[in-house]
Amino acid sequence: MKNARRIVLAVSAAAVLSVTACSAPAPSASPEAQAQPVQLPLQESAAFKKRTEAELTALLKAAKDADGKPFTVMPAAQLKKGVDAAKSMASSTKVTPAECASASASFSGGLQALTGASYAAATSPANKQGVPAQTISLVSGLSEEQLNADLEKNATQAEKCKNVTVEVMGQKVEASVEKLDVASAVPGAIALKTVTKSGAGESTQLLVAAVKGGVALSSLYVSTGDAAEELKKAAATLDTVAAGIK
Repeated sequence: MKNARRIVLAVSAAAVLSVTACSAPAPSASPEAQAQPVQLPLQESAAFKKRTEAELTALLKAAKDADGKPFTVMPAAQLKKGVDAAKSMASSTKVTPAECASASASFSGGLQALTGASYAAATSPANKQGVPAQTISLVSGLSEEQLNADLEKNATQAEKCKNVTVEVMGQKVEASVEKLDVASAVPGAIALKTVTKSGAGESTQLLVAAVKGGVALSSLYVSTGDAAEELKKAAATLDTVAAGIK
């Protein structure tokens, strides 16, 4: 049972990784393009380069969740199993309406983008239901051109596919996506609120993503009701990790 739970967490982390790889924003080229809803001190820029798995893991080990507790870094072998399992799930995914099927490709495409890339993920301590409130993931090794292209594609999809139905492995999930304003010290950070409904109930996730120094960062918070406050926590976690990228 313990191993099964670990694989479930790994699959979840792999899904976040795929989103990180496929929809994180590219760095803005000018201060005018870095406008934020709330002005925060901007972090110093870092050279765009590929970071090793060891470097990404060190960043996560130094980080703490929104409650000040250390994150648990997922072992590389465990995370790889999650990526492989998620790839298998992606191959049997059906999206409705049909014109939003590329949203499924975005998921599988993000997973494929992990090939040759360095990545790492960590989770906060699990709650009473055995689910971590926060997941932070890092991906490095993708080109600036690829990040720009993926950002443009996902920005278009976000407008056309705000409500979709996803069927995977016999399970049906209704999902709605909303882009939110976010205050972050990392220029170009974006935020998405996703509400999913299935036979297992309803869940709301708040995702903040950004790029710094060749690292695509993603901070995911599973909401317990106060989405506005939880978005701030997700952004604060992302900022803390990004500050370690020199």
